[in-house]
Amino acid sequence: MHFGIRQGGGRRPAKREATPLPALLTTLGRTYSVEAVDLSITGARLRGDDLPEIGTELELKLESLNAFAVVCWRKDTECGLEFDLPLSGPEIAALCNDVARSAWMPADVRQAFDHWKNGFAR
Repeated sequence: MHFGIRQGGGRRPAKREATPLPALLTTLGRTYSVEAVDLSITGARLRGDDLPEIGTELELKLESLNAFAVVCWRKDTECGLEFDLPLSGPEIAALCNDVARSAWMPADVRQAFDHWKNGFAR
């Protein structure tokens, strides 16, 4: 099954939560800085200028969440991930708390903080 799409189209099988937060995608050879647009227990939709190809296996780092996934679709500046294992209720709750806590920060400040937290700031 592709991220968020049932056979024949229609409604997505898992509820989505908006997560307008900076995130990191890490593959064996590269790290991508992206924005997580939304996610569900089964996957995530991301936005960025330079995204990995369909079929790329990676790790998503988004606030307190670390999840292994594969890129299952890509179009223009967006792509969809399908998680190897569905997220648990506590993982989603922690991420919702992270989103609420950083909602007051402008996007550039959130991104700078995320880069600092993950060791990319100099």
